Amino acid sequence: MGNSSKLKLEEAVRRWRAAEQRLYPAVVSSPEGYDRYVALVRAVTDELGSVRSTEALVDVYVDGVDVAAAAARSHMSTEGLDLDLALGAAFCLRYRELVAETRREEVQRRVEEAVARGEEWVVIKEAPPWLQSPFPPWRRLEMHLPEGNGLHTWVEESLGDEGVEYGVEVVPLDPRTGQWVSGGSVTDRRTFSDYQVWQDAVEALKARYDGSDRFDRAREMGG
Repeated sequence: MGNSSKLKLEEAVRRWRAAEQRLYPAVVSSPEGYDRYVALVRAVTDELGSVRSTEALVDVYVDGVDVAAAAARSHMSTEGLDLDLALGAAFCLRYRELVAETRREEVQRRVEEAVARGEEWVVIKEAPPWLQSPFPPWRRLEMHLPEGNGLHTWVEESLGDEGVEYGVEVVPLDPRTGQWVSGGSVTDRRTFSDYQVWQDAVEALKARYDGSDRFDRAREMGG
């Protein structure tokens, strides 16, 4: 439990994850307490629903016992339960929710800005940035704005003799939000051992969605 208003986010997250990891075996070893733990974690997470940033979440964590107690009094008896573990797990769950919300908002901002600039493509995410780490693993997801066709490219270590695998595939995205279209399937998945052949295939795929006939080159390349 935090006891300082200067607690760093990284340290708080480490504590939350540690609590979550410790809670799982505790639940497994006590099946009768499973439903109660789940209900308590969910109740505390719901109490934290009004916290809108990870920094604010750390501030609330400092006085988290009060949050847990309020949630517990409203929903159930906590006798026999480890409140610290349940509380940490709840903060960890809310932290992941906030990170996901932040990512969605960032993608939405990128899409809106690219549309405003009249661009055809927008980078949805890239990890790590290519110039910082040009070695595997690396991934990028770009979206063609008019239709929402997503171009996922990657570099990974290969189990073969080549050492490196280069890949590309098309994924269905919502052109308004950049989010994966539910029920959509991956198409045009290809892998390569040669960097330049991979780059040519990626450019040819992009050209297809740009209305160019250069996509014919991609048909000639093995996957």
